[in-house]
Amino acid sequence: MRTLWTGLGAALLALALGCEDEPTLDDEGGSTGSPKPEAPRECIAPEGMGSPASVEATVDLINALPKPTSLPCFLESLDRPLQIAATDSDRSAQPSPGEENPRLFITRDTMILSVLPEGPGSDRLEFAVDVGDGLSVKGELAFPVEAEIDVSEPYAQILRNPGTSCGACHDLEQHWETVNEVPVFASEALQYPAEDDVSPAYVDALAQTCDADATPQRCAMLTSVFAHGDVTPQRLPELIRICRLLE
Repeated sequence: MRTLWTGLGAALLALALGCEDEPTLDDEGGSTGSPKPEAPRECIAPEGMGSPASVEATVDLINALPKPTSLPCFLESLDRPLQIAATDSDRSAQPSPGEENPRLFITRDTMILSVLPEGPGSDRLEFAVDVGDGLSVKGELAFPVEAEIDVSEPYAQILRNPGTSCGACHDLEQHWETVNEVPVFASEALQYPAEDDVSPAYVDALAQTCDADATPQRCAMLTSVFAHGDVTPQRLPELIRICRLLE
């Protein structure tokens, strides 16, 4: 149940929506049925701040949200539509424990944000900003965010001597720039194999049938992405090298 959404998943989504007609999927895995109602938002971005396309703009939005700021609150505040890719690959600092808890990628211009509904790394927002030549600048923020933070904080949280924690998996790590006296590193950009892809429509169905009493944090993460407006499938850039384990 990955790139194709099964009839059971479609039926669950139709039931969750209360629709008479079962929604169909377009060629990219997105729903082409009747639009679903949006859930009311409790976390609302200030005007003009809901579509951050850089680390600095993302930190500005987080600083503008009520404190303490949870990761679901940040995700809920983002402008829609969201461009989403999903994977059940376990080869990352946010390893997916399976397709019921896929790692989600949100694309904003040259920046990709990633989150995980449940499991190791699910309390973190990961950043990757394309800087060309197959490299990306990495960053990370742990949530909840209790107070305003400096724009350098996502880079500071991954620093390790002599580079970053990302350098263990991403080759070609090199000093790129310095932000408020914190060194920023770029390294090889990697993406998951196509066979580990999970349809965003399937994850949408998971969000709508999630049992908040049983898994409140997981449900909060899923609904913060899928319950507040349109989500469109977005494959990661084809030029990014695929991460495969050595045989």
